[in-house]
Parts: sequence; C-alpha cells; structure tokens
Amino acid sequence: STKDYQAVLGQESILETILRGVLVNTRSKIGKNSSTTLTAAECLAGVIVSTSPTPVTLTLPSASDLIAVLNGGAQGTTFELIVDNSGGSNSITIAPSASITAITSPFTITNPMIVTTAQKVGCFKFYFTSATTAVVARIW
Repeated sequence: STKDYQAVLGQESILETILRGVLVNTRSKIGKNSSTTLTAAECLAGVIVSTSPTPVTLTLPSASDLIAVLNGGAQGTTFELIVDNSGGSNSITIAPSASITAITSPFTITNPMIVTTAQKVGCFKFYFTSATTAVVARIW
C-alpha cells in the first residue's frame, strides 16, 4: 500500500534502480576484518562493516575497475560507500588506489580517510573525472 506523497519503485528482487540517470543502490553489507584491497563489486555493494580489534586498511580498486562494473559509468558518474566501524575496536583507513585521489573533506576532521571507533560510521562519495580516474571525499 502507499501513502500520500509516496512513490514505490520495484520490489525486493530488483537489484538496481536508475532514477533520472542516477543509480540508486540497495546497500549490501560486506564484512572486512583485515587489511585488503577491495574489489569493485565490494565497493558497489555500498557498505563495508568491520568488527576488527586491530587497525584495518582497505585499499580501493582502480577507477577503471569501478567504472567497469557501473554499467556505462563515465565522467560525471558518482556513487557512495559507507564504512561502518560501530562494532570495531580499532580504526579503518581507506587508502585510495593510484587512479583515485582523496580530496579535502567538506568538514574539519583530523584525517578524513580514517573511520575511528569514536566516529563509528563514515560515508565516502566518489566522482569519476574520466573513465580511468576518480576523486573521493568523506562527506560524513
């Protein structure tokens, strides 16, 4: 059923929705409790969760690898990745690959690419400047 001013799109079996040219993702959780390089599919799942008692560094895949799984992604394509450290007892560092540049966060934080146990959760937005390069910034 629907309510006034509510739009309902799809059902649970739909894996991808594009709204006005923007991919709207249902987020899947991927557990990562040790340092590793993330795959493009893991990034696009939308949520990385860690419960690690030791520091974790997650290296991003190349911009080309991400574009390849974005179904036609190119310059101007964006997506977000959430890092959930609410169950961890140490920090998670997001390490950009050579083709992804970390840019200054829009708010003041000591190191915007680290999600501490005090912060619990961080959201990172990617913007592709070409089919082979991207920038990433922590947006909250």
